[in-house]
Formats: sequence, C-alpha cells, structure tokens
Amino acid sequence: MRHAFLFLGLVLAIPGALAYLVRPDLRATLRFAALLSLPFALTEPLFYPEYWRPAFLFDLADHIGFGIEDVLFVVALAAVAVASYPVVARATPTPIPELSRRSTIVLGRALVPGAVAALATGVLVMAGTPAIHAALIAMVAAGASVWLARPDLIVPSIGGALITTAVYQSACLILAAVDPHVFHSVWRTRELSAVFVLGVPLEELLYGAASGLAASAIVPFARGERWARVAPASGTQRAAHAGSR
Repeated sequence: MRHAFLFLGLVLAIPGALAYLVRPDLRATLRFAALLSLPFALTEPLFYPEYWRPAFLFDLADHIGFGIEDVLFVVALAAVAVASYPVVARATPTPIPELSRRSTIVLGRALVPGAVAALATGVLVMAGTPAIHAALIAMVAAGASVWLARPDLIVPSIGGALITTAVYQSACLILAAVDPHVFHSVWRTRELSAVFVLGVPLEELLYGAASGLAASAIVPFARGERWARVAPASGTQRAAHAGSR
C-alpha cells in the first residue's frame, strides 16, 4: 500500500469520531486535546526517514518536513488517548472549583508537561538515543510529571495507556490485514528492538501506550478537571449539561 500512513490515520480517527458523537460531555475535552496535539505533527523530521519511510501526499515531508498525514494522525491518536479511559470507565470531566479555567492559566498548565517532554526529547536525542525511544520516554516523563501535582490522575493515566494500546494495535492490525508486509517495508524497527506483537512493531505499541498515559494526565490537568464516575441513571443528564458548557 502506497499511502499506509494516511490509511492508518483514517482508521485511527474512527473511534475518536465515534466518541465525539456519542459522548457530548467529552466534546470540549476532545477539541482541546486535538488543539494540544497539533505541534506534535511538526516532529516528523525526528522519525522520517530514519524510523520509517511512508509515502506522503504531495511528498510534503520531503518539502516542508511533515505532511497532512501527520496532522490527521496526531489528532486521531490524541482523541483516542483522551477518550479511552472515560469511555471505558464511564467517567466524565468535572471542573475542580479551586482551579481557574482562564485560558492563560490553562495554557500555562499545559506548557509545564510540554516543557518536560521537549527537554527530555532534546537531551536523549543529543545523547544518541533513537528518536522513537526518546519520544516514548519523553511522553511518559511528561505524564508522570503531572502525577506530582495530581495523584488522582495516576489510575486514569495507566488505564488510558492500556486502552489506547489496545485500540492502536487494532488499527495497526487492520492496516496489516490490508498490506501484510507494511511493517517490514515501511517501518525500520528491525534495526531497533526487532520485536513484533501479532505482527505489530513493539515500538508502535509502546508509542500508543505512552500517548494514552500522557494525554489522560495532561489534558485534565491543563483544563483543571477530574474524572468523575457517573451512574447510568444520571449519565445522560450530566453529559447534556457538560456538552452545553
């Protein structure tokens, strides 16, 4: 398959789109996660072509360093990562009264783990760590940094990591079903761990896990929210209320 990256992004976008449709209470959170994820589309030069060599629409990665596929992928993965825990655990984002939701303060809280991720990535890459491994460590470090201030987000982060991994592997398996050789022809992970789980490179699954962990912590931390369990009887009312905010 020539456009494997585009196909993977489209498949991965389906669960996030479904969550947006059926969970009105998560829509503001999903929009925020999508916005927060956009800068990560610019990190493609860290991975292309050393980690993988997908074809990009209009060969944009060769001209500007990233492609349309990068934007689609980071937004889709962010949606999956931030929606995984609340969908499975039947939880809804609830504002913490003592935490301000002013845009400048929300941005400031988002910049803290972002700075941790950027610093960790830069140091590790300069030290010779493969970019994909540096990204994994950086995302885990960013998510864990949030735990210091918000230990209540530890369980949602771990849950988000596990569920996101399962969803991401499913998307990868769909891609492999369409193109059985894609993870050998496009990815270069045999030069790294050379470990495959059901045919999917270990690095890809760890990337999904790290994304789930980071998003499940950073997004509610930045927005000044906590995950609150909702009873089936009151879930619809809370969802409608949250969606109207």
